[in-house]
Amino acid sequence: MIEKLNSLGLNAYEAKSYVALLRLSAGGGYAIAKRAGIPTSKVYEALSMLASKGFIVSDGMKKPSYTPVPPAKVLGDIKEDIAGKIELLVPELEKTSLRRKEMSIQSIKGMRAVYSQFRRLFKRAEKKILMTAWPEDLSELSNELKDAAGRLELIILANGPFELPGAEIFLHRRTDMLKRYIPGRWLLVVSGSGEGIAAFFDNHDHAQCIWTEDPGMYQIFHDHILHDVSLNYVISKLPMKQQPLVEDELFELRKKLSFK
Repeated sequence: MIEKLNSLGLNAYEAKSYVALLRLSAGGGYAIAKRAGIPTSKVYEALSMLASKGFIVSDGMKKPSYTPVPPAKVLGDIKEDIAGKIELLVPELEKTSLRRKEMSIQSIKGMRAVYSQFRRLFKRAEKKILMTAWPEDLSELSNELKDAAGRLELIILANGPFELPGAEIFLHRRTDMLKRYIPGRWLLVVSGSGEGIAAFFDNHDHAQCIWTEDPGMYQIFHDHILHDVSLNYVISKLPMKQQPLVEDELFELRKKLSFK
């Protein structure tokens, strides 16, 4: 127990004094020193530090009596304080870390882990997000997308009906054609912060994605989304009679170039 308290920033005298005071419920310096088995000359300094760190409370009298703060409260406060510091510190450390470039590509498996990675990207995103996705995945990430649409430019190529106020949405012209040659769903996202994710969800709820900050990989993801959005936009501008002809030619070209 003492070693665990040491890991929270208490020295040996402080840790022993706090444990002793918990067992006493309340007491003065002499009683605490005796119960803790530490020199009386050291106990008052330890008690002063414990009070400043929020572990105990003094009654303020000339010969003070001390009361321990309940462990759940004091440890909860420490946990909250550390979590807040970590949240502020991580972005600062990432900006200065040389290893960040070495870890610029990661492979992630599992539905929950993949969705979590997208949520982190949306939270960190700046300026703009480009993405192409299916309605099922857009619905799963709807809360994060609503937040993004309210603070930055959000452009989505949706492979099926989807609406989101504040976002610019392009509807894929032939989702039926997509389902013919790909047995599953894909989700590609790039952000103005330099992050990109490409994910695939098969028809058995298995998921895997590649996350990257590598400039080359990021550009590949970006250009893929840009190509899909641009192609859908251009075809939508053709006369209605020409659209099916062009789409059929594209489908035949895809079959010709495919390895299957």
